[in-house]
Amino acid sequence: NPIILSLSGSPYADNSDEYWGFESGALEENFKRYVRQACKDGLNNHLSVFALAPQPLLIKLGCLLSDIPAAQIYQLHREPPTWSWVESEERLDYIVSRPENIYPKVALSLSLSATISDSRIYSVLGEAASIWDLTIANPNNDCIKSINDLSEFRRVVRSLLDEIKLVHGENVAIHVFPAMPVSTAIELGRVRMPKTAINFHLYDENKSRGGFFHVFDV
Repeated sequence: NPIILSLSGSPYADNSDEYWGFESGALEENFKRYVRQACKDGLNNHLSVFALAPQPLLIKLGCLLSDIPAAQIYQLHREPPTWSWVESEERLDYIVSRPENIYPKVALSLSLSATISDSRIYSVLGEAASIWDLTIANPNNDCIKSINDLSEFRRVVRSLLDEIKLVHGENVAIHVFPAMPVSTAIELGRVRMPKTAINFHLYDENKSRGGFFHVFDV
């Protein structure tokens, strides 16, 4: 039987601070109640995850899933519309851009489904911010085609987080600006290991808020 974590409807709009506090809290409580408890009781030996939600909530879901290793994340493809992974010989190359100047304030730009310009991040954090960027040659919604693409993303982002910690220190907190497919948002949370966790300050983009704005931390 499927476990459904989503609520039937939120009383708040997603441009409000109340929405993010309500949805984040509900996700954590429902996960503990239905997923973690089922795993403890031995009812689920493996999780297949099909998720659609705003990206900060998907990242938090990934953080919650990080201590449940037997999980397979799926990606909804638009063309053709399917949740199935496709067989592909093509390799998706990830491109890492490192900051020229090192500041205490650190941002991670994930430009996979769309391009995030540095100016959009500076408008939120100010100019004294070190921006690390992970992107691909042609950002688009269907960039993650195969399970190998997702596996390579995990490898690259895990190495990138280790490098950020090496440059900025073990106690670094990262301001995360995501434009990424759902599967990669979840995997970003999963690769953040609980025992050596980096604090993520998560942002979402909303036109009525003038662009990116801080929603919550994990």
